Amino acid sequence: MRFLLLPLVVSVCAFAGFDGVADPLPNDITRLRETYESGVEKLRNRYLAELKRRLGTAVIYKNADEVVAIKREINRVLASTMTGKWRDVENGVMYINPNGSLLHSNGATGTWAIVDDDMVLTWNNGARHIFPIVETRDSLAGTTIVPDRKFDFKMTRLEEDEH
Repeated sequence: MRFLLLPLVVSVCAFAGFDGVADPLPNDITRLRETYESGVEKLRNRYLAELKRRLGTAVIYKNADEVVAIKREINRVLASTMTGKWRDVENGVMYINPNGSLLHSNGATGTWAIVDDDMVLTWNNGARHIFPIVETRDSLAGTTIVPDRKFDFKMTRLEEDEH
């Protein structure tokens, strides 16, 4: 049985490369992904516009429950633009994952959650980052709170193939 698995292991290693990272996508697949992402962005923008319109209506009619629910949905959709791979000020790499988990190149892990109008990142080392929820492409700015101090914090988005 061991000898039957060896060719499979070798072919997987050859496909993924020695470092375990898959080879870059072919150009046509990359273009297809860009088209997909553009379509998703257009759909998200239409959805947000409709949510904002409905929020205005709920405010006019003083429907507090609907206002809260729609505002929560707007924040959830906007927070999805904040997930991804980010370069922090110390040249570390932070992964804000869509499933609510965090990973940093320094080994720290954590979770994030939407609290009111903020995305709050809570790390296993006691640090926290608080980012106002915004629609973003390239940068995030917020506050870092560590046990002994509080300071402004900025990050820039990294492409998936950047380190």
